[in-house]
Formats: sequence, structure tokens, C-alpha cells
Amino acid sequence: MSLAEYRRRRVLGWALVSLGVAVGVQHLLAHWGLFTVISRGWDDLAVGYPMAGLLAIAGTIVLSRA
Repeated sequence: MSLAEYRRRRVLGWALVSLGVAVGVQHLLAHWGLFTVISRGWDDLAVGYPMAGLLAIAGTIVLSRA
């Protein structure tokens, strides 16, 4: 693996992890009633903890690949 491929993979992995954290924080704020993207129901289905977890897991998989 070249250095450019390694850097690209690390940037993609950390971007996915960061996006997962941001989605999780947004979902937590929505449950506290402070911030809602679309509506409470839609936020739970599409922008909830499962999506945050999937993004974070995908990021860690990308980061862990040699």
C-alpha cells in the first residue's frame, strides 16, 4: 500500500467516525428537546443511534485495514 492510499484510507476512516459521533450527539440533543433535524419520529428512524453506530463501525473498519 502506498503512502497516498494509506492517507486516503485514514482520512475516510476518521471522517466516518467523526460523522458517527456528530449523528449520535445530534440524536442525543433531539431526545433532550434541544435540536431536531426533521421531526422526532424521522430523527429516530433515519438519524438515530443505529446510523451513528453504523458510521462509527464503518470508520473503524476502514481504519483497521492494513
